[in-house]
Amino acid sequence: MRTRNRATTYLFVLIGVLTTSACSNIPTRIHNSGVRIEPISNDTANIRSAAFWRDRDGLSLRGEFSATPMNANSLIGHVDISITVPDGSNTVCTTAQQDKDSKQAFKPFTHRFEALPPRGSLLRIWHHSVPALHDDCVT
Repeated sequence: MRTRNRATTYLFVLIGVLTTSACSNIPTRIHNSGVRIEPISNDTANIRSAAFWRDRDGLSLRGEFSATPMNANSLIGHVDISITVPDGSNTVCTTAQQDKDSKQAFKPFTHRFEALPPRGSLLRIWHHSVPALHDDCVT
């Protein structure tokens, strides 16, 4: 009977370890980040989705965009992200990596963050059709 209890205990410990390590690899969407995400569509692309996610590699903003009907065959360029803190004193601009090999109707993009922007920040996202990177945040 003792051997059976010990085996059962080891089984439950093993299941717990496997479950914990498997869950850490599953991306989890952050629903209440306190950051307002504003997708901006333009004449080249529509931002279809954007949200913060946490996975084993850390925090990221993930989303997808699609070409507008007039621009259906050409999605060159990159995705711009502008982050404005609540008092409006600081705007940070960056670019998101897009999946260049994707032949899908909706192209995914990702940008890693060290931490969430401060609560109350505004994050704007738009597709920029110029393939070269730039230093400004012009929509």
